[in-house]
Amino acid sequence: MKRMAFMMVLVTGLVFPPGASKAIAAESYPLVCRGGGAMTTSYTIWRGGEQAFRIRFAKARQGAGARQPAPGECAWVDRPLNNNEPAYLEFYTERGFRGIDLEMQGSNLVAKSYGHEVVRYLSQAIGKQQLFYVRAFNERGKNRLRITRTGP
Repeated sequence: MKRMAFMMVLVTGLVFPPGASKAIAAESYPLVCRGGGAMTTSYTIWRGGEQAFRIRFAKARQGAGARQPAPGECAWVDRPLNNNEPAYLEFYTERGFRGIDLEMQGSNLVAKSYGHEVVRYLSQAIGKQQLFYVRAFNERGKNRLRITRTGP
């Protein structure tokens, strides 16, 4: 019995190492966006210290594989987002964005110094109206697409 319990702990530790978020284990898919347009950003700090960088975007009418998104739009590589999928991306961290310095520019929250490489990548692409690439999944019931990775 002790041996079986040890094996269960070992297997669980391999699948979800200590400190790993189970949400990150969800399968994520490639999403392509272009900064600019009506795309907006926000930054949230919760009581427990968790922090999130959030991006609101318009849904492109075609998949990014068929046509690159216009400024302010995002699309899955193989198809447009459907009506049941949220038009929000969120990068979340429990450790916070150390050293981030933010300011409002019009309706956008802009990072003057980033504190995190993901926030830097996203902020620069949005500010310069460039394409950016993320892998994300629909975190059902939370009205957001959770970013798990950035880059092509």
